[in-house]
This record gives sequence, C-alpha cells and structure tokens, in this order.
Amino acid sequence: MRWDRLSDAERWRSRTYAGSNNLDEVGWYDNNSGNVTHPVGQKKANELGIYDMSGNVWEWCLDEWHDSYADKPENLKKQGNQAWGDLNLDDNRYRLLRGDSWSSYGDGNCRSAGRYWYIASELSSLVGFRLLIVSSS
Repeated sequence: MRWDRLSDAERWRSRTYAGSNNLDEVGWYDNNSGNVTHPVGQKKANELGIYDMSGNVWEWCLDEWHDSYADKPENLKKQGNQAWGDLNLDDNRYRLLRGDSWSSYGDGNCRSAGRYWYIASELSSLVGFRLLIVSSS
C-alpha cells in the first residue's frame, strides 16, 4: 500500500536537522533569498538527504495549531505519527507551519524547528507543502 499526504508535526520533528549550522549552506532566508522562493535542492541536504528544511517556504503540516505540545492527548503521543486536531481543511482553523521561510531573519529566527500558524484557507508566497510518500510492506 502506498499513499501520499502532508507531514504531521511528529514526522516533521523527526527529520528537522537542517544539515549544517551554517544557514547559508542549507537555507534561503532574508539575507540571501532575494525575497523569492527558490527551487528545492539548491542548498545542502541534511543527513537524510532532505533539502530545504530551513527557510525557503513555511511548510504546512496536517496538524491544527496548538500553542504547545504539552496538552497533546496521551493516545496521540503514544501513536507518534498521528495528526493532532480536526482534519477538515475546508474551514478557517489555524494550521501548523514548520521550517521558516525566505523572509525569516537569519539571526536565529530561521531554523528547521521553527513553528508558526496560518489559516488553512489562505494563500501566501511564503507557504508551501511537502508530500510524504508512505509505503507499507
């Protein structure tokens, strides 16, 4: 079985190391982006071979926005990769974004662990998505 979907917050956190402590090597941010989104893969990949984990565009996660993970229900914590919240994307709920964007300041604000929120029905040149291809044997 194979299916594609948006990443959830737990999967995002499991792959968040950007690949370098030098942001110019791994990410597009306010000082080097020219204020535009860049094609994926022009910077150094992380140790998992994943590009653009810092900067370029904020990436949608399947989860609703929550201020903290402290209140995440225990059954979801145990399952690890399950999205937290209502999965109805046709409403105006805030959704979780990760990874920062090309407009982020490079002085510690542009990082792969960055978290933000955005209304699911809105569009922005700062926001994109990364599909996961999930395969089970």
